[in-house]
Amino acid sequence: MSPSLDHVGFFARRVDDVALALSLLAGSSDRDLHGQPLPPFHIDIDNGLHALDKPRLAVVRFEKWSRAEVEQQKAFDAATEKLRDAGAIVEELELSELDRANWKAINAILAAEAAAIFADLVARYPDRTSDHLKSLVESGKAVSATDYLAAKALQEEWRNRLRPEMSGYDAILTLPAFGEAPLGLHYTGDAEYCAPWTLLGVPAVTLPAGFGKHGLPLGLQIVADYHGDLRLLRVAKWVETVLNFDPGSQSV
Repeated sequence: MSPSLDHVGFFARRVDDVALALSLLAGSSDRDLHGQPLPPFHIDIDNGLHALDKPRLAVVRFEKWSRAEVEQQKAFDAATEKLRDAGAIVEELELSELDRANWKAINAILAAEAAAIFADLVARYPDRTSDHLKSLVESGKAVSATDYLAAKALQEEWRNRLRPEMSGYDAILTLPAFGEAPLGLHYTGDAEYCAPWTLLGVPAVTLPAGFGKHGLPLGLQIVADYHGDLRLLRVAKWVETVLNFDPGSQSV
């Protein structure tokens, strides 16, 4: 859909499984827009990752925090408090500039690149392409070259800025979504909480942290800086151990 935004991810039972999968599948290609491969790392199949004990964590809420479901807010706050009680340093961090600019930039890039890839397909097969794709292609055609290049420049600027912005922290804690997954199959939910990290291409892990009012899972998102995948996974393993979330604790 969008070469500048699309990422490979894993669904797994635990953090160790994600780390093993990444260590086996990560690589580089001459066609890779991000160029350099991840720093190599080896995962012990028997013992898994070595967790990063008592990390320093930055809580990023963004202005959109108030729109999150109450259950999601409570699950997030309970999880962060549990991490603090276990010895992590947990402090609030504002990224207000990124918060203001990311949604417009990501939509400009997504629409423009989707139009470049799918405009011909939509034109040739209007009866076999979705209304959503048609709408996205039309939006992309309306994105000017100036706006697209400005969005790409902002993407690169903030990718370089994130490391100094989160200096002194091992990872960021934030919401993965506004709450439970929506009912039905017509809509996958509001992506605004994932958008900043998708835009920057930085690694993110979401761990289950509770349940909403409909009995569906709620999560905690952990984010690291660009190419900081191994450190992120080590932090995530520690968080996973501390939260000790039991997926069978809620009957639906």
